[in-house]
Amino acid sequence: MTSNRNILSLRHPKDDSAADPAETVVAHCIAHLLCIRATRNRAPIVLEPHVLYARQGERFVDAVVTDYSRDRDRALTTFRVGALKDLAITTEPFEPLDEFDPNAPCYAEGVIAHVDG
Repeated sequence: MTSNRNILSLRHPKDDSAADPAETVVAHCIAHLLCIRATRNRAPIVLEPHVLYARQGERFVDAVVTDYSRDRDRALTTFRVGALKDLAITTEPFEPLDEFDPNAPCYAEGVIAHVDG
């Protein structure tokens, strides 16, 4: 005696609109003004993310690289989100740059998240 039984699946259906986990980490850190620990070119770095945006189908983050080993001017550097590995949210807060402008022409294609200056 066989009968048809409903089966409960615990797997989520594939959702192509789901955000990339790295993008989610970056957006969270921007919203809460928290630093990000990451690996780039096999070297650990700490970033102060200011803006996450799209350009030509790629996701980029402009961030200040926090380097405690030497004094240098704080300036934004552009990183491709896909090139950053092992992203982790820290508890280290940061202060946004005063000169940061989310309406700059370089972000015209699509800002996803930015700090409020």
